[in-house]
Formats: sequence, structure tokens, C-alpha cells
Amino acid sequence: MKVKEIYYKFLENLGYKEIFGLPGSYIMPLWQQFGGNIKIVLSRHESGAVFMADGYSRNNNKPGIVLTTIGPGLTNAITGIACAYEDSIPLIIISGYVSTTMNNKGGFQDSSKNDRGFLPTELLKSITKASFIPQTSDEAVQALENAYRIAMSGRKGPVHISLPINIQEEESNLFPKVIQDTLPEKNDWEDKFKEIYNNSKNPIIFCGNGCFLSNATELMNDFSKKLNIPIISSIKGISACTTTNKLYLGSTGNIAKNELINFLKKYNADLIISLGSSLSFNSFNKFDEVFSKNTKIIRVDVDEKQFLNYVDADLNINMDVKDFIEEALKIDLNKNNNEINYLLKNDEIDNDDNLFSKISNYLNTISTKNTLIIPDAGNHWLDILYWCHPKDRLCVFTNAGLASMGHAIGASIGFKIANPDKDVICVTGDGSFMMSGFEISEAKELELNIMFLVVNNTSLGRARVYQEMTDGKIISTTYKKELNVSEMVRAMGINSKKVSNLDEFIESYNSLSQEKGVKLIEIMVEKNDIPKILRGKKWI
Repeated sequence: MKVKEIYYKFLENLGYKEIFGLPGSYIMPLWQQFGGNIKIVLSRHESGAVFMADGYSRNNNKPGIVLTTIGPGLTNAITGIACAYEDSIPLIIISGYVSTTMNNKGGFQDSSKNDRGFLPTELLKSITKASFIPQTSDEAVQALENAYRIAMSGRKGPVHISLPINIQEEESNLFPKVIQDTLPEKNDWEDKFKEIYNNSKNPIIFCGNGCFLSNATELMNDFSKKLNIPIISSIKGISACTTTNKLYLGSTGNIAKNELINFLKKYNADLIISLGSSLSFNSFNKFDEVFSKNTKIIRVDVDEKQFLNYVDADLNINMDVKDFIEEALKIDLNKNNNEINYLLKNDEIDNDDNLFSKISNYLNTISTKNTLIIPDAGNHWLDILYWCHPKDRLCVFTNAGLASMGHAIGASIGFKIANPDKDVICVTGDGSFMMSGFEISEAKELELNIMFLVVNNTSLGRARVYQEMTDGKIISTTYKKELNVSEMVRAMGINSKKVSNLDEFIESYNSLSQEKGVKLIEIMVEKNDIPKILRGKKWI
């Protein structure tokens, strides 16, 4: 069987119906295998293809797959790959490559190191778990097997294969196996865990992204309720949390509410059980303010390299979070007798709240367990995370690692493809739309039922807020002419409306929600809108 046929058959056997990409000369033999049982979702830019694959992978137990070409195809994909790497999202990026017969001969888009060429393996080594350039057909098959194993094992992430064009057409008698590495068994943590936990009076669970990636929400809630332990989360950890568990108190990081911080100071936790979190400054920038030096830390993480970062723990447990909780539930542990007198509740809107705060609050009131809200990078990101509480697992997710503008547009498309029954709301900004907005045309072609909300302040609002909150000089962050996003998407055949107040938004939202397919509401806000959480504060 030819390598190109093996790659297709491997993905078909795994149940893939869609992969993502943008074609180019060197990937064409493999590209031409698709279109039958597996369709290629054609992005408008390679970064969009990777963002889509990222969203596709978020709630599926397999990597998103991307096909692209050598040179600019791969370099255009770098931002998406870096996003997935920072958020531990498994992807397999397969890019075409110059023929092995042309290595180091200066052919078109030669990626050897001669004459200012670049090797993909060196280019991507800091933002992938592994990168391969097979030189034979058998090596190409082995590279696919290894890529799947590495992407899905331990702390998940993207893996890259540069596939030479001639090898795609060559024969191999091998076929890749589906293998997933397992962590070495460690049975010596239970006694130490029990000792530290049973000597604590005020334990608290800190939920990170690893809890979401492990699909451990249900078990975490069981553990929390059984022992009466409150839960706080990092921003990434919000995806794993649910307000149906009244012991979930909210998120930390730069959206932490003053009420939560004040409660944590009074609660005076003497033990943090960290589930898949780095405990970095970005996760909890008031860590030293809330927890004392005497607070014990038990850290559970699938990646033991995390144990060397940021905060020293009293006990490090190298396990998948879900596996850990399953074992911890079997241990005889004392129930926390503290009364947790704090409840995450909907905030009240003030008269001086800006328009998008009001809209974010409205989205929170109408969203259900079946709603997924995906905010992009920008001012609106802070307002969505401040006002919108997770009704269930994966009701809110965000690219909070690299925090790339435009990520949410592609990710919402990939997620909807993988989860057609979920109500998806993508919240993005005019700046992000200018970077990735034309990916929406692919959602239109696929007839995906997605609501896009574009917050338009005719500027790069997050940067402008910095200028407003520091020296007041507005330098090159404002567009000279208003971007008419709603008109632009109408040219794509997409129904859109433009609103400038809450009543108009509610009317437009309710009207468009009754329609199938892609919809877009352009929300015109003031240039100097400042997110709720930043008002009255200095720049952070």
C-alpha cells in the first residue's frame, strides 16, 4: 500500500470524518486521497486550519489533523501550533516536503539549511512535542504511529511530520498501530497524601487545565462533595468546572473577583490540592496574598516537569488527574467540617457598566448546559470570563496560554464540526476579525449553526486600554475608518445585524437564534470601553 493510502486508511479506521488544511504543491499526493469518507475542511489561512483542528480536538479523545505544505504553509501555521502547545491540545500537523532526491540541491522551497533554508524540525522544536522528517516509506509509516502516540500520551500536545512528496507515493508493508504511553505505576503516594490531608483543617481544590484535559469534572465534583472541599479554578480550568456544584467558587487569575479573594483570605486554606495546574502567576496572581507560607500543597500533574515550576509542593503526584481522583476516593479521608459560606452568583449590572458588560451578563442568563461560549483575545475576553459562569463542563473555553487573536473564530468552527448538537457562541473583536474573519465563510459553506458576536470598538481595544491606563497617549491603536463587519459578512451570504445598545442586541439575538446556519451580530461599543474587572485599577 502506498504511504498516502496508509495515512488515509489509518485516519479512516480511527473514525475521522473531517480534517483541516490548505493545499500546496508538496502535500498534493496525500491531499488527493481525501474527499471520500474523510472530508478536508478548507481554511482560508493555515493558522485558521490549526485553530479549527484545536477546537475540534478540545472535546474529542483524538488529535485534530492538519494538512499543509512546506515553507509558508508551515510558517503560517506556527501561531496555531504554538497555541495548541501552550494549552496542551493534541494535534498532528502533516506538511509536504521536498523530494528526498532533491535534498540539499536548492530546489523550489528546499528546506535544507543551505542558502538560508530552514529545517522544520529546528523551527518547531520549541512548540511541538516532536517533529519528524522521514526519509523512507517505512520511516513515514513509523512517524505517523509515533506522532499519534506522542500527541496523546502524557501531557498532550502537537506533533509535526514533514512528508517528502516522493515518499507519499512509495509503497510500505507496515501499518501504524494506535499506542498510548502509560505513566510508570507509583503506589507510594497514598499514605503521604492521607497524612497531609487528614492533618489539614481548611483544604481547597485548585482546578487547572489538566483537569479539563483529563475529563475529570464529574469525579472532581464527587470528590469535592464527599469531603466538602471548595473548588477554585485557573482561567483554563474554568472549562472543567460547573456551577451545578455549589462548592465551585469561581476563577482566579486576572479575572478574580474581590469577593472571592476576600473569602479566600478568611477561609485561610491550609492545604491546596492542585489538579493539573502550573500554579503560575497567570493562574493565580494573588497567590501570596491569599495563601500563607505554611499552606501545604499537593500537586497532581501528568507532566512531572511541572513540579519544577513556580511553586514548590509538599507532595508531587505524577498521575493523570482522573486516575488520581479515582484512587483518592478509595482512601479513608476526613470530611471537611467548615461551612463554606460563599456562593458564586450572578453579578448585578450597574448603571455605569459598559454595553458589553451588559451583553455578557445577558449571555450568562440565557446560556444553558448545552451552550459553549468561546471568547477571543481582547477586552471582551475579560468581560465574558467575568460575567459568564460555566453551567457545565465545557460551557466556556479560552485560548489563555498564547492568547492569540483570531483563535476563537477557527476553534468555534472546529468544535461545532465535532459537536454538532452544542450551541456555539463565538465572541470575537474587530481586530481579531481582521486577522481570521474570513474563516467564517467556510462555516457558511459547511452550513454550521454558529452565532458570531463581533465587538467593534474601531480599535485594538486591549492595547488601547493600556494607553488609557498609563500615559494616555493613543498611538496607532485606532482605525481611521469604522470597519463595517456586518456588511463584510453579508458579502459572504451571511445574515448579520448591527447593534449599539442592549435592547437592540436582545432583539437581534432572539431573531437570529431562530435561523439555521451562521449568524453574526456586530456590537458597536465605545472606543474607551474598559472591562469590568479593570475599572479603577492600574494596568496589570
